[in-house]
Amino acid sequence: MSGLVDMINLHPSEPTEFSTSAGECWYRNGIGALVRRHNSLVFDLIDEDTGEREPIELALENDGLYHWRDRDGSGHWCLFRADTPTHVYLTGNWRSSDGEEGVSIFMWPKSEEEITQPEEDIEVKVAPTVTRKAKQKRPKTVGRKVVPKPKRTR
Repeated sequence: MSGLVDMINLHPSEPTEFSTSAGECWYRNGIGALVRRHNSLVFDLIDEDTGEREPIELALENDGLYHWRDRDGSGHWCLFRADTPTHVYLTGNWRSSDGEEGVSIFMWPKSEEEITQPEEDIEVKVAPTVTRKAKQKRPKTVGRKVVPKPKRTR
């Protein structure tokens, strides 16, 4: 079971998740190292009572967010990634297949190598959300009459 906390440390020295459950309070959970595989992120959730690890894979989708979907139900996580010079953060909403909902903040401190070396760029194709209609050319008018363009002759 995860540990109940009074405050959230946004600069932990170990990989950590803070999450709410049913809007009651914040809980702290241990998580494994963050691994990037192409356009997805992989890490383990660690059960603090048993030490069991549950692998989680988040896929980067066209909306620019990382998503996890339960294969056996309606569970879903939707997370935004932010990088600072010292930490990697994933934060967003979660919903379990049981209907519980909450907010999670995942945090990984960067190693010395990651802090000194810039991260490689990932290309993400984002679906456009705004479309423009092409303007139609209108014929010239004189008064109320439409005057057609003269045709070219050779």
